Parts: sequence; C-alpha cells; structure tokens
Amino acid sequence: MSRFLVSLFAIAIGAFVGVSGHSAARAGTIPAAGWTLGVTSIQYGDDVVALTNPPVPSVSVSGPGGGSASLQFSPVPTPTITATATGYDTTVSNGSAFAQGQFRYFGQVNAPGGAVVPTSVNVLTNYSLFSQAGLGDGSDARVSLNVFGTDVVPLTASTEASNNGSFSKSMAVPVNTNQTFIVEMLVRAWTFESGVSATAFMDPLFSLDPILINQGYTLQFSENMGNAVATTPVPAALPLFMSGLAGLGFLARRRWRQASAA
Repeated sequence: MSRFLVSLFAIAIGAFVGVSGHSAARAGTIPAAGWTLGVTSIQYGDDVVALTNPPVPSVSVSGPGGGSASLQFSPVPTPTITATATGYDTTVSNGSAFAQGQFRYFGQVNAPGGAVVPTSVNVLTNYSLFSQAGLGDGSDARVSLNVFGTDVVPLTASTEASNNGSFSKSMAVPVNTNQTFIVEMLVRAWTFESGVSATAFMDPLFSLDPILINQGYTLQFSENMGNAVATTPVPAALPLFMSGLAGLGFLARRRWRQASAA
C-alpha cells in the first residue's frame, strides 16, 4: 500500500511540473506590458503639478481648493483603467485637472503544433463615461480600445454631461495564431473649471470560441496580466490525471482483496 501512495505522489508531482513547465516555457515569448503615455496633472492659475508615466497600480495629484486628478490601474482579474479629475477652486482663477492613461499589453492565441493560421479572439468591453456640465467649458471624458489594429471601441467621448452612462460592446477580432497582438487601452478625464468633475473607465475581457478550446487552443497575455481565461491546458490534463488515479485505486483495491483471500 505504501508503494501505491508513493506512486500516486510521484504522478501528482509529475503532472504539476509538466503543466507548470509548459506555461513557463511560453511565458517568455510575450512582450511585457507597460504605459505608452500617462499624464496626471492639475493646473490653477499659472501653476501646474504633473506626474508623467505613472506607476502601476495608481497615481494621483491634488491641491488646495478641492481639485484632484488620478489614474487607477488593476491588471487582474482583467485589466482595468479608471481616470478621474475634479477642477480647482482658487481665488485667482478656476483651475483645470487632467488625467490620461494609455496602457499597452500583448496577447497571443496559441495553436497546437505552433501553426500560424488566421483565427479570431472574442473581445467583450465594458466602459463608462461621466462628464459634468459647468458654467463655462465644463468637462470631457474619453475612452478607446484597439486590438491588433481593430478599433473595438473607437475614441468615444462624453462632453458637458452628454453621452454619460455605462456601455458594453462585443466583437470578434481577427488575429493570427502563435503571433502576438497588441492591446491598447486609453482613458481620459479632463475638467476645465472649479468644482466640475469627469470620470472614464474601461475593462476589456478576452475569450476563445469553445470549439477552439476543445481543439487545444489557449490564450496567453503579458506576464501578470489576467483576463479570466485559462492560459495553460489544465482542464484538458485533469480528466487524464483523474482517470489515472481511478485506475491506480482499482489496482490497489484488487491487490487488497487478493491478499485478504489468501
């Protein structure tokens, strides 16, 4: 019986190392994610406070009079960016606030055997826009999403309280298997007068057609970027692993019965 437990443990370790090694071998092929442009700033009178190329996960600036600007980023479970801005109230003049984040990361549809063939990836994008009307110029909020040269969400704006709301868009984007594609997310919030605010938010989710998954296709993204999809063929390995355990259990039970009968 002890041999059975040792064999079971060895099989479990082997399966885990095999799957983990497969994932690690592919991880280095995807370029790293990063900011292509990021500016968060506030302005009151002739004074400007700005931070460029904000670090993940967030950055913000603020000052007297209630003005602020911030970028918040979360890479998992799905990449999201939120930009917020509120204009300053100063004794000299109204102040503006500006927050923009443009984040780029990479994905790849892995096909069995390494073949490079046309396919598609499904993209479901949730985003929201809010801009507040003011006495003067008010505010502006904008978002866009481009995947492999396709404008999944073309530059969309809410200005002076127009087009406020939460939105969702789904489409299949043509890509090539075993070749990286670029995902570019842009969010911007801009206010032009005191006490007026704006917010922009974006959250894209990628998935594959179930038919492709059954054929062994997988999705992979830049390191530490999640999209709520399996990046390793764990589901396909589990049934085989469990059947092996069942077989070992049957053999152990049979040996135990033979030993008891003797």
